[in-house]
Amino acid sequence: MIAIEKRSHTFALSEKTLSDYLNHYEHLGIFDSKESGQEKQNKNLLAFVVYQKVIDEAEIIHLVCDAKVQGKGIAYQLMQTLIQQEKNITTWHLEVREHNLSAIKLYEKLGFKLVGRRKNYYKNNDDALLMALVL
Repeated sequence: MIAIEKRSHTFALSEKTLSDYLNHYEHLGIFDSKESGQEKQNKNLLAFVVYQKVIDEAEIIHLVCDAKVQGKGIAYQLMQTLIQQEKNITTWHLEVREHNLSAIKLYEKLGFKLVGRRKNYYKNNDDALLMALVL
């Protein structure tokens, strides 16, 4: 997971932070596998999402799609699966860097709407855009 994180994010999480996320929050991944006869071999993690549920709401804590497969609908497929799987969640929340246009486009495609902004939120002074999906 840390390899995908480092390949895929300009501002990658540290190994410790990623480990803490995985130990404290729920997560879901999407894998690729190579077929060899009846056996699946070499399962490769393509993307994963870390999230937290509170009653009927959830927050996307972190989403990573391997740089090798970005732009191929993998993150969209993962998010759709997550939203469909968590049937009791009526509102999804997330924050995204204002300059992460590909992520913003993905979230808008999923139906997320801009609901707020945190000025100079990140270390490089980027704003965080707050988005929500109300089902």
